[in-house]
Amino acid sequence: MRQLLIGLALLLLAGCVGQEPGSKGALPSDLRTSGTDWPSFLGPTGDSVSSEKGIVTSWPKEGPRLLWHKKLGTGYAMPSISRGRMFLFERVRNQARMQACKSETGEFLWVFEYPTDFQDKYGYNNGPRCCPVVDDDRVYIHGAEGMLHCLRAVDGKLLWKVDTAAEFGVIQNFFGVGSTPVVEDDLLLVMVGGSPKDNKDVDFGDLKVKLLTSIVAISAIHVLESFMNIDSATEHELLWGIAILIVFVVCGLLLAIMNRLSTTERH
Repeated sequence: MRQLLIGLALLLLAGCVGQEPGSKGALPSDLRTSGTDWPSFLGPTGDSVSSEKGIVTSWPKEGPRLLWHKKLGTGYAMPSISRGRMFLFERVRNQARMQACKSETGEFLWVFEYPTDFQDKYGYNNGPRCCPVVDDDRVYIHGAEGMLHCLRAVDGKLLWKVDTAAEFGVIQNFFGVGSTPVVEDDLLLVMVGGSPKDNKDVDFGDLKVKLLTSIVAISAIHVLESFMNIDSATEHELLWGIAILIVFVVCGLLLAIMNRLSTTERH
């Protein structure tokens, strides 16, 4: 906990809304003709409530009219919209890609990319989890591997970056980094996690296997105890005890196999 608080405090100091030498730049021109912004996770008020009025609730049989569409890469990150610009964070092959386009037409504006080798431990989706966060002339992205970037909203120019995994000893879990940063006044709040440097190489997959093995052993002892007291145990209790033991054994074997495959891929 102490390491986590120190890491969060240091990142706050390093990322105070991305101040370059000098003051923040002017706001980008507003490209929209109507509507309101949705610049970050859960929207402008942080409660997933839109201030839009006159939203169409009755759709025609063929659905709403399609205005534009775009082929995307992989990822979980929702787009963010600010001043007529849509910011989308995705992954295309081995590149994490941040692209900006006009939100009303889909017209391309700019793209920023950086290399990533992140692999989901279940092999499901290797794309970003966190949506872009727009604050005036800055936009922040936090990749699944832990890379934090601050870009200029108008043209995608890199202002600064922090490798949080290297800086704070973040150990990858099965899902990757999934906490979207939050802007509070002049601070950028980033939940990075982290561990002491000497614990950086702890294999949590192996620890999970050992924990489940212990649970299997406890379950087996419980079943054995039931058979030793078979006169007082009902058939229903014996069957449930055996079924639970089998489930734990199968789960343990699957987890061990997945952990072995994950370890092989890393090496």
